[in-house]
Amino acid sequence: MKGDTSVAGLPQEGQPFGRYDIDRRIGRGGMGVVYAAVQRGLGRQVALKVLSSDLADNEDYRHRFLREAEVLARLDSPHIIQVHDAGEQDGWLYIATQLVPDGDLQQMLNTSGPLAPELALDLTAQVADGIETAHRAGIIHRDIKPSNVLLRRRSDDDLQAYVCDLGISRVMDSAHTKTQGVIGTFAYMAPERHEGLDATEASDTYALGCLLWACLSGEAPYRGTDGQVLMGHLNGAVPQLPGSDPRSVAINAILRRSMAKVPAERHRTAAEFQASCEAAAKLGTSGPRNVPPANSWPAPGSQGSSPQFASGPHHSNPQFASGPQHQSGPQHQSGQHLSGPQQQSGQHQSGPQHQSGHAGFNAPQPFAAQAQWDRTGGPAKQSGNDNRLTWAIAGLAVLILIVGVVAIVALNLGDKKGPNSPDGVTDVADAPTSASNGDFCPAFDKVQDASVSFDSAKSSIQEFKDVGTTEGTSESQRNGFEKFVALVEDSESQSDYATGLSDLSVGDSTDVYAFLSHGRTICP
Repeated sequence: MKGDTSVAGLPQEGQPFGRYDIDRRIGRGGMGVVYAAVQRGLGRQVALKVLSSDLADNEDYRHRFLREAEVLARLDSPHIIQVHDAGEQDGWLYIATQLVPDGDLQQMLNTSGPLAPELALDLTAQVADGIETAHRAGIIHRDIKPSNVLLRRRSDDDLQAYVCDLGISRVMDSAHTKTQGVIGTFAYMAPERHEGLDATEASDTYALGCLLWACLSGEAPYRGTDGQVLMGHLNGAVPQLPGSDPRSVAINAILRRSMAKVPAERHRTAAEFQASCEAAAKLGTSGPRNVPPANSWPAPGSQGSSPQFASGPHHSNPQFASGPQHQSGPQHQSGQHLSGPQQQSGQHQSGPQHQSGHAGFNAPQPFAAQAQWDRTGGPAKQSGNDNRLTWAIAGLAVLILIVGVVAIVALNLGDKKGPNSPDGVTDVADAPTSASNGDFCPAFDKVQDASVSFDSAKSSIQEFKDVGTTEGTSESQRNGFEKFVALVEDSESQSDYATGLSDLSVGDSTDVYAFLSHGRTICP
């Protein structure tokens, strides 16, 4: 460290620092140095982050930093690095946190490349869980990226993710915006942040989407010079996975929504983003998680690339060399996908819009004779005062009216009959809502893999519609059921189905996958 004035005078390995004994340095960057240390008296291993002297010299920053550390120490989440201590020692600000032994996500991507989709979704969902806890406490992270996600190996095929440096970036942002620009990492920063706007929960959600793409591809969503990365975030297409299998389609919907250019179009909360990831992870056949072996990335005791203070290099993956140019089906630009149900061409929409049998209710044809009769003020008199002819016409009109009313009642009852009617349910919105699991699961099993076995699903979709949904189905899952049934009915081939699925609005596609996930949960 000789010649580095920003860290001159910092303790060396084996030296004491207040109530901590420095074991080794595990990271260093522009903001300071990170050590593995042991807290005397407790024998507790910690990650001791000592900030550079120019930050400690700023009185306003010092107060904000210590106040923020108090808030962070009260957070309780299995996916947030625990803060043990913070303060000032010999003029240096420091924070002592939980030491996570197995490195960071950036290191794993650098050494092992892209992750299997199920593992990528799992780790990103864990990060979102931690971010949701922070948001509820009023803390915005501002710098979500792979090197700020630490990992603990729970078993050979299971990893626990921890978000680190929550809130530290907020006080750093306040102290350094005027002199050093907005704190954050270009590659994971939301468009509005590039335009100088304040960080919000929505900008953290955008970064979660970027993090998911990094897990899937091994690299940030937009690459190149700073200017090219900036233009990618501001105007570039949201990157998409190739393929039309259910999980890929679900992941692409998550990416489109979380990385929407307009903040209001993103997931409303980190918890909503997490739920989308968890639902997508359950789609398709569960394969190996392919957690990299322990000897392929940092050995225990490593704290990664010193999250917050220094980030590792990006890993290049030829499979995703075209980056955001990967699209499945029609191109989707941010701003076109609003949350909530949106009716698509050929799709049935839940709610007051009724299709099929209800379409003729406003003016059934039998009413035409009645209307014509009413407009004359009663039956017209005939020449020669032929009362018999008059009454015959009147009787015929009444008969037509009665037939019309009977037809309407029969049609209405027919649409409501459900699975026991000869023709079955016509409008999916009228499908039963209290099916037993014993009725639901056999029908669901025939249609759930429409993206793989479309012909089978198509031939069984009426049976499934007749059965309907179970009592435990939520409103969004019910909407997903209706959209799914309508999509299968309106598709003529597996290709049509895949295209229609990718064309659904983000809200509708999320509901479809939530319904399919619900069905797979209740039907073993």
